[in-house]
Amino acid sequence: MKYYHSKTIVGRRRNRIVPLRNEAGDWIEDQENLSNLARNFYLKLYHEDKLVHDPVIPWTTYPQNLETKHHKLSSPVHYSECKQALFDMGPYKAIGVDGFPAFFFQQNWDIVGDSVYHYMNQMWSNPSLISSINNTLLV
Repeated sequence: MKYYHSKTIVGRRRNRIVPLRNEAGDWIEDQENLSNLARNFYLKLYHEDKLVHDPVIPWTTYPQNLETKHHKLSSPVHYSECKQALFDMGPYKAIGVDGFPAFFFQQNWDIVGDSVYHYMNQMWSNPSLISSINNTLLV
């Protein structure tokens, strides 16, 4: 038992912080000053600045041609965009509620592509149907 006890005592001495250097470059060895130095370091590190942050998009740079952007965002999705989105997905990343990974649709696009595109267009034109995707389970 004496061996393990002495190893613990030696470990405590080795793990003790004796000197630390402050911001001025001076070495601090006094225990009370070491404690204050460590405390102030972490207070400063985790201190929240009370600055007023500018908005992410200032109003001066807000896009002027909103009508054009709105038209582009609300226009129907093209077949090529639907296919590109599917093929950009990782083939095995997420299995759909139907149990098929994206790989299935990628490999069988020539068979299921039209159905996927029409289904996606229904969702795009009527967003209230999107919740039905989460309720579908094919067994």
